[in-house]
Amino acid sequence: MNILIIGNSGLIGNTLVQKLVKKQIRLICYDICKPKYSSNILFIKGSIEDLEILFKKTKNIEIDVVVHLAAFLGVKNTEKDKLKCLNTNILGTKNVLDFCVKKKVKKIIFSSSSEVYGEGGKNFLKEDTFLKPKSIYGITKVVNEEYIKAYCSRFKLNFNICRFFNIYGPNQKNEFVIPNFINKIKKDQTIKIYGSGNQVRCFCYVDDAADILIKLIFSKIKNRTFNIGNNNEPIKIIDLAKLIYKLSNKKIRLKKVDFLESDRSSKREIYLRKPNISKAIKELNYTPKINLIDGIRKILNEKNI
Repeated sequence: MNILIIGNSGLIGNTLVQKLVKKQIRLICYDICKPKYSSNILFIKGSIEDLEILFKKTKNIEIDVVVHLAAFLGVKNTEKDKLKCLNTNILGTKNVLDFCVKKKVKKIIFSSSSEVYGEGGKNFLKEDTFLKPKSIYGITKVVNEEYIKAYCSRFKLNFNICRFFNIYGPNQKNEFVIPNFINKIKKDQTIKIYGSGNQVRCFCYVDDAADILIKLIFSKIKNRTFNIGNNNEPIKIIDLAKLIYKLSNKKIRLKKVDFLESDRSSKREIYLRKPNISKAIKELNYTPKINLIDGIRKILNEKNI
């Protein structure tokens, strides 16, 4: 089996590659950055905005499964450059789908996001919840999902969609909340809490996310959409900061600031978001294994805090 991972250098992609390499699975990786692991990997450098080089390099290679993880992301980046977000995420995904059709790929697995739901409300979000994205990034993910379903209907291409909820782990970019808090603590800087700090999230360690992708790669399950996250520990952002301080044995230094000083507006903010993962539990036998405390400790240990 030949597996193509598009977007190998991100948090989930890097972890997925590492796990598949350990299983001695032959991989083709396509990204603007090389993977950290080299054995059993054919790396092709390029962007999803132009797949010509990918076509050329895989001309004589049959590809069975494509895992599409590439995207223009980050609150600050996507809100600042909305056109790039639209072009990269939507047109880039269309390019990937065209590639899959021409190469007669058996299945595409797409990394979507909980951002498609917008404001969650008090209930745990289910896959059939009406989608109301509040961000340009969330809008692109909704369009991506519809493109995938339309292509798969027209060209008989099988798919699976994973809507990931607040994935975190080692080497994650500093613009995301957990690495941002940890890096501030390491530098003995004050953590800024935007708004009240009562925004609720459920965080899922990256190994659990990667494991479900591996299960889907080798599974016969097709044409399904799943919430992937850890619904066991909803936590307020302000309590998350306090927890990280406690685990790092550092003195608490917090400051609440207005949204005007942040990279997002109060209108764009999601105040309550919790996943219902019963579908993944039932159909994929999915169980998140790493709790929030253990996950944060892994990152703290890696950073010697």
